[in-house]
Amino acid sequence: MGRPTPTSRTIGVTAAAAVVFIASFLPWGTIRGTTPQPFKIDSFPAMELMFSVGGWNSHINVLGLILPNWLVIVVALAVASSCWLKDLGHWQAPRHLPCVLAGFGLFQSIWMAFVLLGSGRGTIGIGLLTTILAFGGMIVALVRGGRPHAKDDTMFRPDDFG
Repeated sequence: MGRPTPTSRTIGVTAAAAVVFIASFLPWGTIRGTTPQPFKIDSFPAMELMFSVGGWNSHINVLGLILPNWLVIVVALAVASSCWLKDLGHWQAPRHLPCVLAGFGLFQSIWMAFVLLGSGRGTIGIGLLTTILAFGGMIVALVRGGRPHAKDDTMFRPDDFG
C-alpha cells in the first residue's frame, strides 16, 4: 500500500486558501472621511482623511455581532486542513462542514464589500475582490469533489496503453 495522495479537490481548496491568505495582506478597501471643521472660517478647511482596511485590521457588524475579518483567513485554512486530514486518513470532518465554512467566508467577504460600497464613502480593493473569488473557487472545488485516491504507486496501468 502506497502513500495517500491528495485529491484534486484538496489541491484546489489549498490553492484557494493560499490565495485568501495572500489577499489578506492586500488592501480590502478604503474609507474616506473628513474631520469636523472647528470654526466656520474659510481659512480653516476640514481635513480629508483616508483609511485603508484589510483582512487583519477590520471587522463587520452583523445584527450586533462583531466579526473580525481575520476569521475569513482562519476559515480558509480550516477548510484546507480538513481536506488534507481527510486525504491523509487522519480525520474526516462532518460531510457539509467544509462547504458551510467556505460559505461563511464568502458571506463575510461579500458583506464587507456591501458595507464598504453602501457607506457612500468607501471603495473596495483588490484584496477583497481576490478573497471573494478565491472563496467562490473553493466552494466550486468542494462541490465538484476530486479524483479518487490512487490504488497503488504506479503512474500508469497496463490497460492505459491497449
